[in-house]
Order: sequence, then structure tokens, then C-alpha cells
Amino acid sequence: MFSNPANWSIVGGLVLGAVFGLAVWHQRMCLVAAVGNASLVRDYRYAIAFALAILIAITGTQLLDLLHISRLAGRLPRQRALIGVQPQKLDWGDAPTDAVAAAIPRACEQALQLIKDWNP
Repeated sequence: MFSNPANWSIVGGLVLGAVFGLAVWHQRMCLVAAVGNASLVRDYRYAIAFALAILIAITGTQLLDLLHISRLAGRLPRQRALIGVQPQKLDWGDAPTDAVAAAIPRACEQALQLIKDWNP
């Protein structure tokens, strides 16, 4: 089943959908309530949560697509790593928060160290 790259996309999409579906169900989120709160009482929390969930889902599926295109083209690297920074809060903005900005140099150091370790 998993020897075919297309199956990885299907399974990855199902897993991402299930995770976000459970999160939305657990938080009792409702798109109608999000729109109503945003338009009537100017409470944008649910609308922002929906927008972030959609953004994360799109990003995850695009990452899966990119990996499979790389594999089909024969250009998938043997070694891969994903280095992330845990944000203090998720919010709109045009620049990273102070905590994320402070963590970026450390993430870059980790990436450089991985490159050095993989290519001695």
C-alpha cells in the first residue's frame, strides 16, 4: 500500500483532515458562529481559528505534494529535517513576535549543524 507515492498523499490528507476535524469538533467551533461573532460583536477569535486551521491544512497538503513530486522526479533527498519554532501565540501580523524572532538564529544554527553533519 505504501510503496505507491499516491497512497501517501491519500493517507496524509486523511490524517490531516481527521486531526483538524477532531480539533474543531472538540472546541465546538461553528463557522456560522464565527461569522456571526465577527460581524455582530466584533469578536474575531473563531474566525481567526478557522483561518489558521485552513492555512495549516493547506500548508500540510502542499508539503506532502512537494515531497511526492520530488520523489517522482527522483530528486527526493535521502536525509530530511523539519526545524520549527513554537510560537507563544498565533495572531495576525507582518513580523514575527519577539519570542519567534529570538528563536530564529538558533533554528538557523541547527540547520547549519545538520548540513555539516550530513556532509562531512
